[in-house]
Amino acid sequence: MPEKIDEFSYKCNICGTMYEKRDEAVKCEQDHDIIYVKFKREDLFKLVQFIMTKDDVFLTKSLVSTLMKYKRGHY
Repeated sequence: MPEKIDEFSYKCNICGTMYEKRDEAVKCEQDHDIIYVKFKREDLFKLVQFIMTKDDVFLTKSLVSTLMKYKRGHY
């Protein structure tokens, strides 16, 4: 959701570009194609451990399930 700066200014929260119209700022944010993934704290720690060690033991069923759900667009 763009940040309203004043009566005639909106800012894209991703890149910081300023727009005169809210719709333009919304489109800019959508064009960045960013998704936010909700992780359980434990799963986030496991993902970081996997990235650092490359050890598949950290890829728990819960973590993989969360990632696959977002990959399929079911978020």
